[in-house]
Amino acid sequence: MGKSRAGVNGRNSPGQRRGVKIHAGETVHAGSIIVRQVGSHFHAGVNVGRGKDFTLFAKENGVVQFHTAAGRRIVSIKSTAPAAPAVPVKPAVPVASAVPVKPFKPVASAAPFKPVASAAPFKPVAPAAPAAAARPIVPAAPAAPARPVAPAVPVAAAKPVVPAAPAAPAKPAAPGAFAAPFKPVAPAAPAAAARPIVPAAPAVAAKPIMPAAPVVAAKPIVPAAPVVAAKPIVPAAPAAPVKPVAPAVPVVPPAPEKK
Repeated sequence: MGKSRAGVNGRNSPGQRRGVKIHAGETVHAGSIIVRQVGSHFHAGVNVGRGKDFTLFAKENGVVQFHTAAGRRIVSIKSTAPAAPAVPVKPAVPVASAVPVKPFKPVASAAPFKPVASAAPFKPVAPAAPAAAARPIVPAAPAAPARPVAPAVPVAAAKPVVPAAPAAPAKPAAPGAFAAPFKPVAPAAPAAAARPIVPAAPAVAAKPIMPAAPVVAAKPIVPAAPVVAAKPIVPAAPAAPVKPVAPAVPVVPPAPEKK
């Protein structure tokens, strides 16, 4: 049997070949691998890309450069590609001559202001006619005196009822004796005649109603003072004529460029 080549972990796998493949100052082409690594030991700089497995590769042709910034090791590529040729500039198209501007015509002066005709003078209002005096009120005729009331017919007085004499208490009968015969009650004495009712005194005649005092005549209304006539309106001063506007300066067409 041949000799075993098993490693420490019981496997015999090839190495991953990681590390820096192209050093500083060397020339690379676009797409070349610069560093193979696990983790970001080196960071991509200018013109350098990074793959999913942290591999750094060149994006353009140039020279590899290593430098440190903020504690990080960065790989960049200084491009050596020739500069792109400048695009020729097309000559400018000559601008057409500008249309001449017509001279400005001054505006005709405004018509002079005509003053407003003065208003007619105010006519005073004629005083009102005095009111007619009120007629006095005629007193009412006195009322007729009231007729006396006839006395009422006297009413016959009712006879007072004489109360009956109380009956004597009956004596208890002796045992074995007969009761005494019943004695009739004596008739009551006749009632005294009632006195006649005195007729009432005749009613006093009502006093006549005094006539009301005549109403004082109303004072005549004093006419109002005449209204002062309004002052005439002073016409406004005429407006100053409008100054003509200076004509605009014509635009000078630009000179054509020489080819």
